[in-house]
Amino acid sequence: MNSKKREVVVFPPDPSAHLIEISDDLVRAYRDQLTQGQQSLLGDEGALKPHQPIFYLIENDELVFFGHLMMFRLPYKRSSLDLVPEKLRALDSKDSIDLSEAIFGFVSQGKQNTLQSRSGRVFFTDAHLEPQRLDVWEEEVTPKILSGPKPTTFQHYLTQQQPDAVDTGKRDKQSNPIMELRLDHYASPPPHETVIRGHKLYWHRGPIGIEMVREKSEVDWKTDKQHTTIRPVKAGVRFRFRIYFENLCDYELGTLLWVLTLPGEENKDYCHSLGMGKPLGMGAVKITPTLYLSDREGRYCQLFDEAGWYRGERQETDTQQFIRAFEDFVLRKIDQQERGQAQFLRDVERIKMLLKMLEWQGPDRRLTEYMTIEPTNEYKERPVLFDPLKIKEPPVDRSSSTNSKTTGHPKGNTNKIYRRRSK
Repeated sequence: MNSKKREVVVFPPDPSAHLIEISDDLVRAYRDQLTQGQQSLLGDEGALKPHQPIFYLIENDELVFFGHLMMFRLPYKRSSLDLVPEKLRALDSKDSIDLSEAIFGFVSQGKQNTLQSRSGRVFFTDAHLEPQRLDVWEEEVTPKILSGPKPTTFQHYLTQQQPDAVDTGKRDKQSNPIMELRLDHYASPPPHETVIRGHKLYWHRGPIGIEMVREKSEVDWKTDKQHTTIRPVKAGVRFRFRIYFENLCDYELGTLLWVLTLPGEENKDYCHSLGMGKPLGMGAVKITPTLYLSDREGRYCQLFDEAGWYRGERQETDTQQFIRAFEDFVLRKIDQQERGQAQFLRDVERIKMLLKMLEWQGPDRRLTEYMTIEPTNEYKERPVLFDPLKIKEPPVDRSSSTNSKTTGHPKGNTNKIYRRRSK
């Protein structure tokens, strides 16, 4: 039986056909979306080779785009940067310095910038393993695929400002309109313009074993280019490092302390996420700083002490005075509508979201699992993620001792709850 479904015939060029002009912008967009295998199709001038067959789309006598497959991708007219809110882009102007740049410094990008490079006032040492600790490493493991972000998943990365239903014109058996949810995307026209949703973070997943990280299927290392091999540090291993700072005012020092300590609710713990494997629950780190301040005048009044050189350092136990100075500084600067009645940063909604994402041990794992393609393609309907404050722990059915499938908490159900469109 012949399994061929279609046949393509490419005719020689028509000498009487008029040439279609391709703008420089379209050429750049074409080159940006080329796969590694398609790079060989480029000629010496950075364009297509002569007589290279392509597909193209014409609208209103103008070239929209072109590609090498019948179902080629159309480029968005706006980039991710274009969707950053205008007021935030204004803060990133060439003539302004934000708090992080003022503390950590920055390097001029070589443009016609009125600002020169600034050196940082904070310096980090290497982190050293605590003494006498020998049992440090987990066994070598091949983790599940850790791929990069997919910007085309716009239902995750863009705000859905008007997730209301629209009438598709179809009717059900009772002659009621069938409603269809409309998603905003990179090319959404007014009034459905959208913006970048925020910073991407991964939930903590509590204590995990090496088996939760391990790839279950066999890996063919001869052809596989997505997997890797790692040897993680065991849970509970402690490291120590120092952060030296100089010439920081109170609210700048408070910035550093706030970031390190993550002052949220008193009865909750918060962890940072460092290194690879964050989607799998790896890299959760608790930082506990101790603040030492240097008495500059005292250092120059005394040369030695009982231990050697006189350093003029003292431990500062009251770090809240600096954290409070930072919070007051920020609360005075942010928009009054965003601040509301907040007296502490932890009361501002977006900081609440940040702390919720960094909360240890994180929500029920079944609420934060990756969507699947098989046996059911959960990506098909492009479900929209809840914001962090809408994630709720599943109720516990204490009337039955059966497994999760009978208590209403199977992964399929919780995924649908978790990714339901938020209002």
